[in-house]
Amino acid sequence: MKRLISGLLIAMVGIVMCGCQKYDNGLDSSKAITAFNFTSQNATGVITDADHTIAITVPFGTNVTSLTPTITYKGASVSPASDAAQDFTNPVTYTVTAVDSSTQTYKVTVKVALNSAKAITAFTFATPAATGVITEAAHAITITVPYGTNVTSLIPTITHTGASVSPASGTAQNFNNPVTYTVTAADSSTQTYTVTVTESLTAKAITAFNFTNPAATGVITESSHTIAVTVPLGTDATALIPTITYTGASVNPASGVAHDFTNPVTYIVTAGDHNTQNYIVTVTIWAPLSGMISVPAGTFQRDATPTNTSTVSAFHMSNQDITRSLFTAVTGLPDPSDTTVSTGISDPVQMASWYHALVFCNKLSMLEALTPVYTINGSTNPAVWIAANGGAVPTMSNAYWDAAIADWNATGYRLPTEMEWMWAAMGATSGYGYTSGTYTTGYAKAFAGSNGSNAIADYAWTSENSSNTTHPVGTKLPNELGLYDMSGNVWEWLWDLYADPYPSGDLSNYSGAASGTERTGHGGSWFNDASFAKVAYRAHTGSFNQDNYVGFRVVRRP
Repeated sequence: MKRLISGLLIAMVGIVMCGCQKYDNGLDSSKAITAFNFTSQNATGVITDADHTIAITVPFGTNVTSLTPTITYKGASVSPASDAAQDFTNPVTYTVTAVDSSTQTYKVTVKVALNSAKAITAFTFATPAATGVITEAAHAITITVPYGTNVTSLIPTITHTGASVSPASGTAQNFNNPVTYTVTAADSSTQTYTVTVTESLTAKAITAFNFTNPAATGVITESSHTIAVTVPLGTDATALIPTITYTGASVNPASGVAHDFTNPVTYIVTAGDHNTQNYIVTVTIWAPLSGMISVPAGTFQRDATPTNTSTVSAFHMSNQDITRSLFTAVTGLPDPSDTTVSTGISDPVQMASWYHALVFCNKLSMLEALTPVYTINGSTNPAVWIAANGGAVPTMSNAYWDAAIADWNATGYRLPTEMEWMWAAMGATSGYGYTSGTYTTGYAKAFAGSNGSNAIADYAWTSENSSNTTHPVGTKLPNELGLYDMSGNVWEWLWDLYADPYPSGDLSNYSGAASGTERTGHGGSWFNDASFAKVAYRAHTGSFNQDNYVGFRVVRRP
């Protein structure tokens, strides 16, 4: 009986064990993500096990299209894998697979934090012109306005990072006392700035001096407290009315009062603290530009192909490049030149773009009562061109200025065409080797003035002899026509749109390609070696470009 009971017990245990083996194969069923983060973004996911979701916020500006997560999990594997880059623009599903092959999905949502930036980066007044000094550490802005300014209704222009600023930019404000401005970030955090406006008691400077009739702008040299104004040929200087902009309490003689400028006039600016500063204003009545060389009409071979000939009509050309001093006197603009590569104001102007050259040409024409050649956006007045561009000559490509129109019948000054320049550089009918008919060899000259045996160093400033700077115009020998620096010193802007090659065959008064994006130049410079000084060597660049080895000279009708 005992043996029977023992046998039954053993059998029952076996049955139970067999049943258990059928129910549990012993494999692990764990399948959970326990940590999810982006190391590079210093962001950690918040895991909600109840709905198997993971929410993670990354810093503002993060590119979520290629984030690499580090994933800690329980289970055999996770897909997509840990450390595999993923696009999180939309929620991404991760699947954890347990050892027993069961699975669990997690929905990962990445949110980009709102911008917390909230800083004032610029604070200015347009009237009167004044710029604030921002002290970020103290979140304070101080701005000084001229003496006598009505500070009860000043309108600031405010540049800021953030969603908004209050009071708003462009809103008049009473600055008798400091004003608090609050910048609110996109994430709703805020930063306050205290703006304090003070009137200058010490300022005493003339900042602008001009005449409306005739239109002329003074060039102010603050170091010597002098102002030079050039007025057109024939101007009566005995009763000119200046418009004067100044910092200080007063100026004497006053702005808007007629004065005799036959001799230099002293203007006295008085500051709020009663100190004074004198300015000597000298008005020069323009005299016609000297040194214009007559270049006769003629025909020449422009390259190695005998049938490629060019005919040009007669014209006058300036015997020298336009100097720094002449540029400022004519245009009233600041000298654009790089002074580190110039010996003085008698050197050629450089850092002058093709746009600068057009301004000079039309202003010079107006000074001499000649018909301006160039029209931009319907006007021949450079002051209108500049005003339409925000008060400055463009420094980037400008569609209006690039579309300038030339009136070839106008009497005023202009840039040479490429064919005119080559003809003048080779010496025209005075060129070495020219007899009559078509000049067939001038294009091959090594430099302007070359006769095949003379030295370029006597005629041109190139990298071999320039000491890395420009030099006063006319200090080397001229070519056969009496034109100085046609080779070397600075490259010279020409009117023509660049095209390569030229059209073939005979060309008459050719003025460049019908379309293009770059303008042509010739002559070489102080910066280039002698090989660039060849008469036929062509350069080309964008009309807005400013280089310290590029200038220009002018021509006009006979």
